[in-house]
Amino acid sequence: MQPEALFTISNGLYVLSARREDGYFAGSLIDAVCQVAANPDFVMISCMNSSYTKEVVEQTGEFALSVLPQDIDPLTVGIFGFQSSRTVNKWAAIDGMELDGMMYVRQALSKIRCQVTESLEYPSNTVFFAKVVDACDCRSGEPLTYKMYRDGFKNKVM
Repeated sequence: MQPEALFTISNGLYVLSARREDGYFAGSLIDAVCQVAANPDFVMISCMNSSYTKEVVEQTGEFALSVLPQDIDPLTVGIFGFQSSRTVNKWAAIDGMELDGMMYVRQALSKIRCQVTESLEYPSNTVFFAKVVDACDCRSGEPLTYKMYRDGFKNKVM
């Protein structure tokens, strides 16, 4: 088995955000997002079970996605990818924006709000299926892919 073969699957990089009942915003970097249905639109995301943001999504049943552009500040990727919302208010360190009660990365190519309809838990990750309740195609540009991240963008983050 060559696990590197899985790195050739085309994925983007996204900031997943969720709002606790007390108003605190959690957030994490994810790469496993896929549109799985249209009319109505549904997406599927996968979160590591150790993720605090995943816990907040489970508690509230909703989340937001910021589609990251290729020109995103590497600091944004580092903050959301290498820290925990349990101990760090990630949104205080980046240019974020609240829209209809959810938090997004201001520079995002698009902003997508979803409501969870079901989930499946695996040993390492939980997969959420969610209905898209709002979406904004905010700016032009190309999305940052996981391959681009692994091929050099990660060096800028580090």
